[in-house]
Amino acid sequence: MLAARFERLLERDDVVVLLAREGGEDIGFAYLTYRPTPYGDGPLVQLEELYVRPALRDEGVGAALLGRALDDAVAAGAVEVDINVDAVDIDTRRFYERWGFSCVDPGTGDLMLCYVREL
Repeated sequence: MLAARFERLLERDDVVVLLAREGGEDIGFAYLTYRPTPYGDGPLVQLEELYVRPALRDEGVGAALLGRALDDAVAAGAVEVDINVDAVDIDTRRFYERWGFSCVDPGTGDLMLCYVREL
């Protein structure tokens, strides 16, 4: 079922999936969505998922995927890239913070939160 959903998503113009490969084998991916926003002329990009095989983490694969995702977002004229991260996932939060992401609103200094409601 997951494969079928992914196939449908990949047909959309507002979905981008970047693959990392090594030796002909997929070792990681970044799944992004692009959507219009009233806050700027370009799209808002959401990094929905960044995954690297556990045995290959801390070897630069995630950094390469994120770097490419950011380059593509800039090329598309995106106004912002958003990422949801669990508060307890300190290592992941540090990874994104090294790339310039913040959970603090730059205009006010207030902590930003993501609210979720399952349907």
